[in-house]
Amino acid sequence: MGLDIQPQTAVAYLGDFTGSTGTELPCFAAEVACRIVAIDLLDITGVTAHASNYGTATVENKGTTGSGTTSVAARSTDTVSTDDIDTFAAWAITLSTTEANLEIAAGESLSFAWTEAGTGQDLGGAAIVIHYAVGSGAGN
Repeated sequence: MGLDIQPQTAVAYLGDFTGSTGTELPCFAAEVACRIVAIDLLDITGVTAHASNYGTATVENKGTTGSGTTSVAARSTDTVSTDDIDTFAAWAITLSTTEANLEIAAGESLSFAWTEAGTGQDLGGAAIVIHYAVGSGAGN
């Protein structure tokens, strides 16, 4: 599928995430229909992956009312060496394989959540980077 224009980037600084209770924050609002082409997490501290004490990053489409639960992207730091988050380096969050989940309608918003398992892993100062293209594909 072609994109109407070249991808654009929006960055939202979300701060630190600590503790085992999941924290969800808004990170993107679509003014026009768009397609998500990549999502990265940046953090000021490194995270070493661990099989039982890990964090999970999720991005959901909250719709226009904040009640949506459509998964746009997710990734965990649960696979040793392949899921490490390096300091100040883009850590790609795996996009949904359902094409329609990547289509964001005008007026819809996205949220970022960090949930910890076991003793968890904290983020010291996180930013979410949304790469998107204006227009839509098959989903909108």
